[in-house]
Parts: sequence; C-alpha cells; structure tokens
Amino acid sequence: MMNTHKLKINCLTYMFILLFLLSGFKNNIIWILFVFFVHELGHLFFCKLFRVKIISINIYPFGGVIKLDKPLNYSIFKDLLISLGGISFQLILQIINLLLIKSSILSFCNLLVLKWNITPIIPLDGSKILQILFSKIFPYYVSLVLSYILSFVFIATIILFSGNLGLATFSFMFLIKHIMDLSHVFNRFLLERYIYNFNYKKYKYFNIFNLKKIYLEKGCFFYENTWKYEKYFLGKRFDKNQEFW
Repeated sequence: MMNTHKLKINCLTYMFILLFLLSGFKNNIIWILFVFFVHELGHLFFCKLFRVKIISINIYPFGGVIKLDKPLNYSIFKDLLISLGGISFQLILQIINLLLIKSSILSFCNLLVLKWNITPIIPLDGSKILQILFSKIFPYYVSLVLSYILSFVFIATIILFSGNLGLATFSFMFLIKHIMDLSHVFNRFLLERYIYNFNYKKYKYFNIFNLKKIYLEKGCFFYENTWKYEKYFLGKRFDKNQEFW
C-alpha cells in the first residue's frame, strides 16, 4: 500500500468540495470522489504490477496527478498501460454499475470524469496517452512538442465553445509549466541514454547529426565522416557542459 504522506490534496480541491456541499450536491461530490479513487486505483494497479515506485499523488479538482520514479526512457507498452489504467478501471466501474449498482448519479459522474480524462490536455491521461503513441512514430522531442500543441488547441476549443475560462485557465497553467520544463525534460532524456546502457531491438540511422531526432526505444547512429553511435555525441555534449550533471 502507498504511504498516506504521498497523498497531497490541492487547496482548490477543498474549495471545489465545499462549493458542491453548499450547493446541495452532496451525493454528486461523494460519487465524484469515489470515481477519482477508482481512477487512481487503476494507475496504482499497473504501477505495482510493473514495480514502479510512486513519489506522490496530487488531487486536483479535475482529478489526480501521479508522479512516478521511473526513467523517461521507459517501455512504451508499460507506460501506455499505466496511463490507461485509470480509464480502464472507470470502464469496469461503469459495467459494474450498469449490471449491479444501477445508480444514475454514479453513471453520470463516472462518464463525466471519463470524458474529461480522455481529453488530450496536459496533464490529463488523454494527453499522456497520445504523447506515448506519438513517441512510437516520432522522435521523443517531437512527441513532446506535438502533445503541447494539441493541448493548446483543445484549451482554445474549450474557451471558444464552452466559455469555461476557469477550467481553461487552470489547464493553461499546467501547459505553460510543461513548456517551460521542455528543455529540462529533454536533457534528462538524453542524460539517461548517456549514463545507462539501455538495450534496443531497433536502430535508426541519420545522415545529419541532430539529437532531437533520437527515438524512444531505438538506438541512433549519426554520420560524421563515419557512422557513430549516439553515445559518442552525448558524451561530447555532457562532458563540455558540466552544469547538466
């Protein structure tokens, strides 16, 4: 079981709960919190299955954000299952509700949270799932940028079609933080590949040297008079810039 000190509830979540209680939607908030619990349980299940250490779970009004102790150069398949865990458990809950519980309020709350979580906006599961799928097709750096662009598009869509400025602002704050951390995240991705000896089943070859072309789960060679493995260039990068260590 996860230690309780790893669970953190954002102050806005308390305000969200209080507003629901004062508005007379006691049953709604109870079911929503229950759905949040089931959703996070899905992520925790796959984390335990793959022995991934959980750093913290932060509960926000839109759901939970889990911080995991795992490398960025992680299995695409396992990462996808962890990200799909919450959604899959919600689908199971929906089936159980339809067959046994038969609560219209639970069904409404579950579908509401489910639809929101599959939206490709950072830090929701929909954005993470798409970023993982992008990394299967595109270089890792490109997959990150594409997920940021898509997130911005959907935030703009929320503003244009729903006019929900509060939700859009909250999402935009997370997006800006991720954009500001882009160089740090990508540098960590490269540093991991330099320090650790990952085993790759596939390799990519490029005539022009560009570290932003490196793929997840694939070793890369670049041409510089002769073909040289990525660690040669990564060594030159980190040996010259000690601040990255």
